[in-house]
Amino acid sequence: MTLFIDKIIRAKQRLADKIERVYLKKYYGESITLNNAQLGRHFELDIKSENFEIRLGKNVYFRGHSSVTIRNKGKINVGNNVFFNKYISINCHAAVSIGNDCLFGENVKIYDHNHKFRDKTKPIADQGYTYGVISIGNNCWIASNVVILKGVNIGDNVVIGANCVVATNIPADTIVKSNNDLQYNSY
Repeated sequence: MTLFIDKIIRAKQRLADKIERVYLKKYYGESITLNNAQLGRHFELDIKSENFEIRLGKNVYFRGHSSVTIRNKGKINVGNNVFFNKYISINCHAAVSIGNDCLFGENVKIYDHNHKFRDKTKPIADQGYTYGVISIGNNCWIASNVVILKGVNIGDNVVIGANCVVATNIPADTIVKSNNDLQYNSY
């Protein structure tokens, strides 16, 4: 009896995922290329832009409670065989590019923009944003609770340890770990 119930639950989930993908295509039109990406439960796509682009390669998987936010003319390009764990958040105003064969731990945050804050006569919320393209190479592992900030270029074969804030470029074949400040090690 339990196997039968499990089969029904799995079938309902596959149907719900398929309906969600079809809905996204119908609602947002052809500027989204999903390539049969798997979108976990409570996947949120928040777009406030008329000229945006999302391209997801083959075998892209978002686990539950993930979100993608696009503003302005944001462009997101994700390669093949990319896994996003729970609570990933990609926030794009300019461009975010992720290569092939990448793994993302839980609660990773990616921001290609930042608030302007220099004008003390205006509230920060009214000052607008600065932008910087983010590029993540192939075969990278971004561990849990990592924050990647605007303008960062991460090379191929990079491992970024848990709880790092990445605000500068990371060269290829590097391990980054946090001990109150970033340390870079080749491997």
